[in-house]
Amino acid sequence: MNYKNKKRLQSLAIIPVLMVLTGIAVYVVINNDTQDTRSSADNPNGSINLSPALITADNGEQFNVEIRVNPDNANSGSAMAVDAVIKYDRTKVQATQVTNGAIAGTYPYEGNSGITHNNGTVRVSWVGFRNNETAPPITSNQLLATVRFTVLAEGENEIKTEFTSTGSTVDSNIVRNNNGTAQDILGASSTVTVNDGEGEPDPPPPDPGDLLGDLNQDGKISLSDYSLFLQDYRECRNKNFTDCNARSDLNDDDKVSLGDYAIFIREYKAYKAAHPNG
Repeated sequence: MNYKNKKRLQSLAIIPVLMVLTGIAVYVVINNDTQDTRSSADNPNGSINLSPALITADNGEQFNVEIRVNPDNANSGSAMAVDAVIKYDRTKVQATQVTNGAIAGTYPYEGNSGITHNNGTVRVSWVGFRNNETAPPITSNQLLATVRFTVLAEGENEIKTEFTSTGSTVDSNIVRNNNGTAQDILGASSTVTVNDGEGEPDPPPPDPGDLLGDLNQDGKISLSDYSLFLQDYRECRNKNFTDCNARSDLNDDDKVSLGDYAIFIREYKAYKAAHPNG
């Protein structure tokens, strides 16, 4: 190496950092001449977020999930490399298409090469390095990629970011240049819940008058209703079971008798079992 080239490399002061991001060996080149004002007091807590949080789609329908990267710039977080590992239930949904975002740099996975349906995985990676030049770091919430899924079978399931702990090299990562040192700052992730639409929304609560045994029509069966039933039963019995109060005639036989009492006790017990705190 001649003196001129040696001097040039020294002036650039470029430090190669080998990072292993979920099976990808990526050389992130960090230029020491770039201003870096971070201090040891910084504690960025970056996140990889999936949205929307809830998907409702019928069998055979498609839907999109966005993967967004937030390096927590408020705490001096910035990303020079990102690896998002997304897991899904391959028996319920299938990833069919990945559209990378438009962040300056390199996306090691092109097209749908990051999809491995056999184990229900989508991998999307980004590196702030392209054509032998360092790209600007990610310093704000950015769209990393959009993944299209197709519903394969009924049943609720989840799509989630695989993230176990900060610093792990076998799951998702957000990596920043911390004064010349590669540092994983991923601290949070999110989950998408997928309901394929097999169930309709919960029906509204029944009208108070439709709840058998709810004599005072307050929407529940309680000891207050029991007191009213005993009152109606005694009055009906004193009238030789004629001209009885219809509210306690639960079997519609025009009187309030022990048969109605058995029905009330049955409904009361069933309601308490379904509403132990109410």
